[in-house]
Amino acid sequence: MFWKGVFMKKKRGFYIFVVGCGIAFLLAGCGTNVFTSMGMVPAPTTADALSDSIDDATTAEDYQTIETAADVIIASATATDEEKKAAYVVKAEAILGANEITPLSILETVVDLSDSGADETEIFTELVASGDAKSAADAYNNAADQGDLNDNINRGVVNAVAAVNMINESFTVGEGDVELKDDTKTYFETLQEVVDPNQDGNTDDGATHYMSEANEAFDDAENLSSDQSSELGNVTDKSDALNTLYTTAATGGNYTLSDNTTVYVSSNSADDANLQTALDDIFN
Repeated sequence: MFWKGVFMKKKRGFYIFVVGCGIAFLLAGCGTNVFTSMGMVPAPTTADALSDSIDDATTAEDYQTIETAADVIIASATATDEEKKAAYVVKAEAILGANEITPLSILETVVDLSDSGADETEIFTELVASGDAKSAADAYNNAADQGDLNDNINRGVVNAVAAVNMINESFTVGEGDVELKDDTKTYFETLQEVVDPNQDGNTDDGATHYMSEANEAFDDAENLSSDQSSELGNVTDKSDALNTLYTTAATGGNYTLSDNTTVYVSSNSADDANLQTALDDIFN
């Protein structure tokens, strides 16, 4: 099924891929100095100091101090685009750090879940809460035109986390069917909160947006094997199908399934069975 291989169809390949992403985090470095041993990080006032401070943070308060300092630089009228880009990247790292997400914890989580035979989706749900994943992903995405390889790998992973968590919060994807987490809602309402959570017709805040950003980041990184690129393309196809299903249902129309048959989908609860059929087709 779709989620049994968010990046790779085979479990072993998926774990290797995520471990590789974790190694990319490690290559970014995580030095320490006297502030670490003292359990304190001073509030940085420049982009360079901000980048140095993230390596010294050890507590939630440290990361909050750094995130706040990053916001000051981002909002500054005198900061250059490069300084703001660096501040966005550090802000993303601070958000993850506040949730105790470190390079080592990513690798440990992957290895532990792999050893236990857990479903790959659990890797993402164990790493970071959905809201924080989205905030970190937004910060990475705002650091436009990043040239650093590690930043793009990190950006891709965090965007994928955000997308998967958004879908996981609303749907239970099983073997052969997709069920609602909240059965007081219709399938259309649930699909809408995944694809267009603000219900404003703009899908730039939904799961398909974050998966698209993940795809763009990995493309920018230019560090994926041909097999990984192919599997990521498969994931993107699924994400695009989810977006197409939503836009079709929003106005009412026929949605084409993988076997080239069609079902009529709409926002009307009377058509919920057809929406479920379409979701089953997408995810399995």
